[in-house]
Amino acid sequence: MNSNIQSLIQKIPQEKTLWVAYSGGVDSHALLHFLSQQSFPHKIRAVHVNHGLSQFAASWTQHCQKVCDDLYIPLTVVCVDARAPKGKSPEEYAREQRYDVLKKLLTSQDVLLLAHHQDDQSETLLLQLCRGGGLPGLAAMSEGKKLGEITLLRPLLFSAREEILNYAHCHQLNWIEDDSNENVSFNRNYLRHKIFPLLKARWPSISRMLSRTASHCSDAQQLLNELAEMDFAQGNQDGTVSISGILKLSKLRCMNVLRYWIRKKKFLLPSEIQLHEIVKTLLLSRRDAMPEIILPNFVLRRYRDDLYLLPLGKNKIEENVFCWEEGQTLLLPGYGKLIPKKEKELFVQRLFISKSRFDKNYKLTVRFREGGERFHPAGRLGSHPLKKLLQEWGVPPWERSHIPLVYVNDALACVVGKAVSIHFMKNENKPEEEGTYIDFLFERE
Repeated sequence: MNSNIQSLIQKIPQEKTLWVAYSGGVDSHALLHFLSQQSFPHKIRAVHVNHGLSQFAASWTQHCQKVCDDLYIPLTVVCVDARAPKGKSPEEYAREQRYDVLKKLLTSQDVLLLAHHQDDQSETLLLQLCRGGGLPGLAAMSEGKKLGEITLLRPLLFSAREEILNYAHCHQLNWIEDDSNENVSFNRNYLRHKIFPLLKARWPSISRMLSRTASHCSDAQQLLNELAEMDFAQGNQDGTVSISGILKLSKLRCMNVLRYWIRKKKFLLPSEIQLHEIVKTLLLSRRDAMPEIILPNFVLRRYRDDLYLLPLGKNKIEENVFCWEEGQTLLLPGYGKLIPKKEKELFVQRLFISKSRFDKNYKLTVRFREGGERFHPAGRLGSHPLKKLLQEWGVPPWERSHIPLVYVNDALACVVGKAVSIHFMKNENKPEEEGTYIDFLFERE
């Protein structure tokens, strides 16, 4: 236990603050006590989440405060309403509420330490097996990951429960026993109290072995992620998936790319049946079809040779005209932002505003398509209906009303990300012409 924690903490930059998620139970108490006895250069704090589920919640908070006072460690107490709505797992909902409040409390300068140990890891692996989990599930808990801006670490993940109990008894620690941990109607408690004693009687090292299996699964998943990243990069741009590109892959690699892409977008993975339906309905449909599959939190759409993954219910931007102060970043809620740049570089668009056409009081605005607009892109003869140009550029129908349009006074100067009007480009035949350059980059949300 000692060496595991020491090696992990020593890798953390000294300016970071270590926050122990302190429930008052033996595992988090042992971790908190151990840290208090060391000479780490980091600031150490504790956070206790009162879920409001137990009649003893108030006394547990008092206990945690006393322990922290005795150890001279500042304690922050936060309260959440962890009563799960109908149809939601109580354990899962409590965890979601806990993590939500911690993400609001902590910053990028903080590291959150959780007291999950080897036996917890083994239980998680078995639970995932019982649910038919894939490799990400069987990899169970990682030793470290990002939770929003916060770094989350599990220093005890390779320490057995027995080691932690020995440490607690040796140092005469006084901890809380949560009565809900004895309730075998919860799946994890059922495994802990009914199944694991039988497994340990037969295979004494079962927790260590299962923890090793979880590590192997984690390594295998990392390899699949690296393969998916390489496959995804072939012919994909602007966050879409090239259908002709993905169909060149084997079925397994195709499914792997889809899973990787959905996880990358931070959506819940669809079921195996739903993934097969995505392949059948979207990838194998006619090129001129525009099918879609709606899932609980996102929608998949096909347009020409590209597959699009969009949040469900992306609404039209309510405000249609945004005043853009020159030199300032312009936020476009729900879509992205326009960022001024001082010099021309990759993906930066440039406008030239001629002094002969506009006085110094010109106004920059950003608007969104309403219909009937005409635009004269450089390299084309005359102006054209914007609708037809967007079709030519391969912009999907649902995206067309979300393309920012930059106006100088009432003249359409730029279709962001696509083209600049010929009337707002420097005329190479008139090098003496005076005017103002505006360089900017569009960054999607």
